[in-house]
Amino acid sequence: MSAAEDYRATRGQAIADGALVDVSADARRAGFACPVAFSRAAHAAVVDATPQEWAAGLWPCARLAHVLGLVREQVRFGDRRAFTRLLWVAVDRLDGVSLHMLEVVAADTDGLGPALTLCLPLE
Repeated sequence: MSAAEDYRATRGQAIADGALVDVSADARRAGFACPVAFSRAAHAAVVDATPQEWAAGLWPCARLAHVLGLVREQVRFGDRRAFTRLLWVAVDRLDGVSLHMLEVVAADTDGLGPALTLCLPLE
């Protein structure tokens, strides 16, 4: 069961508990009409930066923009039905590029309309 499914009925509670990281404000600026959140582990894997990475200009906001851009390019939302897709994401690190697979889950978990959750597979 994925992190998104664990909190299917209580997305807001998952954000309040810290299990999900809400990036909806940034996602709206990137053109997303629905709420977007990462599982804590997925956010740590592809968005968070160490102090050394910050100093080297490998900023979390740039990583987030990169991931949201990939989601917009590779995931189609047309029919507004629930779905799950897998997405490969390459992240620049000080010691090279790390490759991560993300699970993109779209669902109306709280009756407020569709929302996206990005998590690590089998999380």
